[in-house]
Amino acid sequence: MTERERQLAELFDQLFPVLMQNLLQHVTRETQKVGLTVAQFYFLRQLRRDGPWTAAQVGDALGITSGPVSGLTKRMITQGLVDRRTDEDDRRVAWFSVTERGQALLAEAEKHLLGLWGTIVHEFGAERGGELLDLLAAVSGVLRQLQPGSREP
Repeated sequence: MTERERQLAELFDQLFPVLMQNLLQHVTRETQKVGLTVAQFYFLRQLRRDGPWTAAQVGDALGITSGPVSGLTKRMITQGLVDRRTDEDDRRVAWFSVTERGQALLAEAEKHLLGLWGTIVHEFGAERGGELLDLLAAVSGVLRQLQPGSREP
């Protein structure tokens, strides 16, 4: 690592926690407006995109063990956000999917967040906002490559 790369890495290390804290506060506020926690919001989004999921898939996607998976899914079933159905071939396996109520709350939360992201893009302007998104996409790609088990070079 060059001296300039080290300096930039140090600046990134200082900026990242502040950025994440501020983003998390905004996302928390926007999702709470519709009665969702951040965990529920992201779980519903992933489940809508990639589901239905088994409990094991929920745990893998969220990086949690079976105990927290059970608690999260039970709460969300009780709230009417997620459905649970037993696998027809293997009664030990349960499949989780998003309910209509979950879809509606998710859409409402996404509408609120779109306003937040729109404000950020507006503050940067279209050109710089596009550059920011390109950089964030590149950072995301590098982070995916650094994950254990990644097949990307």
